[in-house]
Amino acid sequence: MNNVMLSNSQKKERLKQYKELDMHKELKVLFEKMYPLNTSVYITHGKDEMGRDILISEEKPFGTENTAVVVKMDKLSGSATDKTLFEICTQINQCFEVSKAVKDQLQPLKTDKVVVCIFGEISNKAQNNLDSNLKSHEGKIKYLDIEELLKYFTKYYPSIFL
Repeated sequence: MNNVMLSNSQKKERLKQYKELDMHKELKVLFEKMYPLNTSVYITHGKDEMGRDILISEEKPFGTENTAVVVKMDKLSGSATDKTLFEICTQINQCFEVSKAVKDQLQPLKTDKVVVCIFGEISNKAQNNLDSNLKSHEGKIKYLDIEELLKYFTKYYPSIFL
């Protein structure tokens, strides 16, 4: 089926069908296409991930900026029993508290920013819960829901929909 023929809702359904570990690989491709110069993208998911599923290390004129990526395929309701919400808070705190050693870097990489990719919907209540629980990291966290992720995949990596 041709990419052009898919509606946005069909594209979203395709993205939601991925298992989280498989999506890490697709996001690595996406980020490498988005940042083709002076950037390394590492899949860091695993027993020593320290919160990060992916780490983007970008060489800038005055140093390196490291962005940790947390990936969730779930819908976030924000209810008191939302286990995924608790996991996200824990993962974000780990990202900022513990540096991550990666291959081809001499020193472990310190996280400067975190991007949370949510391949479901995020309710206002969930967003408010995250913001209030992560106040100490205010301004350093960006949330990308399925709508924003769809835009990035469509622009930089449309072949994922084929």
